[in-house]
Amino acid sequence: EGNCSDGLDNDGDGQIDCADSNCAAFPGCSCQATQALACGSSVPGSNAAGSNDVQNYSCANWDNTGPEAVYAITPPVGGPVTVVMSGLAADLDLFVTSGAAGACNPTGCIDLGGTTGLSDETVSWTATAGTTYYVIADGYQGGMSSFTLTASCATGSSEVGCSDGFDDDGDGQIDCADADCASDANCSAPSTEIDCSDGLDDD
Repeated sequence: EGNCSDGLDNDGDGQIDCADSNCAAFPGCSCQATQALACGSSVPGSNAAGSNDVQNYSCANWDNTGPEAVYAITPPVGGPVTVVMSGLAADLDLFVTSGAAGACNPTGCIDLGGTTGLSDETVSWTATAGTTYYVIADGYQGGMSSFTLTASCATGSSEVGCSDGFDDDGDGQIDCADADCASDANCSAPSTEIDCSDGLDDD
C-alpha cells in the first residue's frame, strides 16, 4: 500500500489506505478524531491525554512534538468555516486537514494557526457541505494545555436538515422549531389523538 492517503487499494489486497495493515505506521492512520465539533458550538478541550502521532504537517515548517487533540467537523452547508482556539496555558498550534480513511491527513493540511506564545489560534477555510474535516490542536515543542474551541460556519437559506441538531440557516430556530420544517415528516403532528393514555397532546 504505497500511498496511505490516496483512496486506492495500491497493493490489491482489498484493504484501502488506513484499513491496510501496511499503513499502521502512517501518521494519518492513527490521527483519529476523539470528539465531534459542531458548527456554532464552543467546546472545552485539552491535548494532555492525546496521542503523539503527528510531528509534521504539510503547511508548517516546524515540528509539533506535543500530543494531539483531534476533532471532526462536518459543516452541513458549504462556505466559510472558522475555528478559534483560546484560553491557552502553553504554546499549542491549530491545524485543519482533509481526511484519509476516517483519520486526519497531515499531508493534506488546509490551514494552520501557528502564532507564538499563548495567543489565540485561528484556522479558516472554505468547506464543502457534508465533507468531514479534522481540526487538530498540537503542542509546539511538547506543549500541553487546556483550551476552548469555537466553530463558526456558513448558514444556508433554509433549515436543510430537520433532525440534525443544527441551526442550518442561522435564524435561531433548530430543526422542528423552524417553520422551514413544517412539512417534514419528523416534525408533522398527527391529526388525531393517536394514544389516549400517554399523557401527551398528540395532535
